[in-house]
Amino acid sequence: MTQSGPKWVRGVSVARDGLAGLAACEHHFGCPPSGFLGEFRSYYGPTMNAFAAAEGSDRADKLQAELEALFDSQNTSASLAVTRIPANFLRVTVVRE
Repeated sequence: MTQSGPKWVRGVSVARDGLAGLAACEHHFGCPPSGFLGEFRSYYGPTMNAFAAAEGSDRADKLQAELEALFDSQNTSASLAVTRIPANFLRVTVVRE
């Protein structure tokens, strides 16, 4: 049975039609900040574009160093092997019926 109208999860409205499950949770990355930056560099469009532009002008190493310093400075994890950077990022997983 599907319900009409939106469902609200932590202030986010999602359509209910065909929705079997929805999860939103805080996430810590089990890698050091440099590894987390590697994920951004490989999979997050704006960061990929920034590195592509920096590589074209031989500044990729400088960008890498600046972002590593930023990620390191924002990491609140007590462990050097875990990245925990407070940010407004919400990963939503939707399971269809």
